[in-house]
Amino acid sequence: MTLRFISMTTALLCALGCSSSSDSPPAQQPVDDAAADQPSADVAAEEPGIDAATSFPTEPPGPPIALEPSSWMECAPMMTGRINHTATLLADGRVVVMGGETFARDMLDSVEIYDPAKDAWTDAPPLPEPRSNHLAALLSDGRVLIAGGGRSAPIGVPAGAEMLTTTWLFDPAKLTYAAAAPLKSPRSHFAWARLGGDRILVVGGGAGTHDHKGVCTGVPDCGEIGDSLASAEVYDPGTNSWIAAAPMSTARFVTTATVLATGTVLVVAGANDQQKSFASAELFDPVANVWTPAGSLTQGDRLFHSAGLLKDQRVLVAAGKKSNVTPLKSAELFDSATTTWSQAAVLSEMRTAAVMIPLANGKAVLVGGFDQATQETLALVEQYDPVGDAWTLLQPMHRGRSGHSVTPLADGSLLVIGGFSGMFGTDSAERSVPVL
Repeated sequence: MTLRFISMTTALLCALGCSSSSDSPPAQQPVDDAAADQPSADVAAEEPGIDAATSFPTEPPGPPIALEPSSWMECAPMMTGRINHTATLLADGRVVVMGGETFARDMLDSVEIYDPAKDAWTDAPPLPEPRSNHLAALLSDGRVLIAGGGRSAPIGVPAGAEMLTTTWLFDPAKLTYAAAAPLKSPRSHFAWARLGGDRILVVGGGAGTHDHKGVCTGVPDCGEIGDSLASAEVYDPGTNSWIAAAPMSTARFVTTATVLATGTVLVVAGANDQQKSFASAELFDPVANVWTPAGSLTQGDRLFHSAGLLKDQRVLVAAGKKSNVTPLKSAELFDSATTTWSQAAVLSEMRTAAVMIPLANGKAVLVGGFDQATQETLALVEQYDPVGDAWTLLQPMHRGRSGHSVTPLADGSLLVIGGFSGMFGTDSAERSVPVL
């Protein structure tokens, strides 16, 4: 397992970790002829126009497949350590890991595929351009939609640099990329949700840059920060086009988007380019193409939080931080029937950037994260039981992680990949052993 050192000074500034650069990925990749003349990644932030008459079909999300973890086993390491990557479960049960950043926040174009049956990684052709903080969604035809992305600032929010509008379709059977229609606005650190008919909604995020002076209280170097976006757009694979949807009332990035049983999408909290975090929530109705207020968190604003739909159809929101470093261990529940928020039990420790996974048993787990109060990455795994309104500590991972990915596999186990761990970046992976 390869570990890359992160200086202590830099680690103290970073919510999601940063370090020295990793190995350079291959320079060539097979690209379909349709990939010619893609737009430049360096595009000024621009809010697209809206077609208010547009209606987007929707459908409720499928039931969760993840099972409660009882313990963790280490897996074969990746070939390239990375943070802020994507890890997408393919139709054949393998997982494709795309892009991300080195621990110096340089974006990667490397792609690897993990086979759980063999506990082995194989190199795949690199992305047509480096990207991180992007979208990688499996479509029903087995291809993966890749869209947007951009570099992170030292404090983990969008840097507004190297923002992408480009969109690609990756065919894991042929190991090729085909160009798709570009996004209407470059964006990174956005939220996304799956609508009906393979349509993908992206909302918010950051693009462009602005003067950041005075917005990073107590942080010596927060770097440039991207402009926050209120816009939303939907990819339609049937027409290979991005369609402008109605915008949110509040521009925000590092937010969450959760599809409810009704097919509506709940967007919660986040922050803007002035490092102001929000408590507000909004509901998107894809059929009517409108946003409506969904109340506010009862315990105040947050960003870098986690959210997930429970089996009882409530949405659990947990942890995160307030702007300018104050970490949280509070949690809240959203009742879509009444559009109201209520407090839930608190976590054992404060954390940001943890990953929440709803479980098939009706509970949810929160995996890893970063405690900015102690400057520690966390190996903690906590399970929330909505019936008893209680969090329970489960067997921890082998190492603390932040900026990692957690992917439910076909057998219900959880595959945890990469991120940074303590003062080190890691190419390691581990997998949960489910409770049977």
